[in-house]
Formats: sequence, structure tokens, C-alpha cells
Amino acid sequence: DVIFKFDVPLYEGGGIDARIAQSQAKERASVLSSKEATRIAEREVRVAYNDRSAAQEEVARLRTLVNTARKNFEAQRRDYELGVVTNLDVLAAIRDVQNAERRLLEAETNVRTNTVRLQVAAGGAPRAVFRRSRSVVLFLLG
Repeated sequence: DVIFKFDVPLYEGGGIDARIAQSQAKERASVLSSKEATRIAEREVRVAYNDRSAAQEEVARLRTLVNTARKNFEAQRRDYELGVVTNLDVLAAIRDVQNAERRLLEAETNVRTNTVRLQVAAGGAPRAVFRRSRSVVLFLLG
């Protein structure tokens, strides 16, 4: 006595259709996720570029300010030698030069920092922007 038993489903169309719909939904979600990632990356590059451009413009303005402050100091020094102004006026001019130079150094550091951020946002590895102090780069990137 041999008995054969066959278990054949009569209808599997619903399961197949569900798996197809699920695969299509996963594909759509993947495409949307990819597009969102692209938009985010493009926005990060735009923001980094704008920040760098603004920092470069600030450096140009501050260089003018430093030159003006130095000229004012020289004028105050000459006037002091002539007895027209007091030593407090000369000291104030020195302070103005030092403040302008400090702001210029900060702005130049911002340009370098924003350059690194732009390189990272664009997908590249940051190259050595800070040549004098390696610890500054490690601090900014770490």
C-alpha cells in the first residue's frame, strides 16, 4: 500500500501580489530616501560655501580697517610729538590697531575653518589648510 499525498494550494495570487506591492513600496522609499540625502548634501554645500564667502568678505573689510587703524596711530603719534594730542590718544590708537588685528586673525581663522567645512560638505577630505599649527586642525576636526 502506497499513499501519495499532494498539498497544492489552489490560489496564491494574493501572496504574490502582496510581495510585489511590498517590493515596489520599498523601492519608492529607497528612491525618496536617496533624493532626500542628495538635497541635504546640496544644502550643506551651499551653506558651507556661503559661510566661506562671507568670511572672505569679512577678511577684506578687516584688512582695510587694520590699515586705517595703523594710519590713525601714525597720525596720533606724529600729533603727540607736536604736542597736539595726549599720550592717552596715542594709547587709544594703539588699542584700536590691536583690536583690528585680533579681529582680522579671527576672521582669517574663520575662513580656514569654513574652507575645511566646505571640503567636507563637498565630499572631499580636508587638506592641510592650517600649516602653522597642526593642533588647531585636530581641534577643529576632532
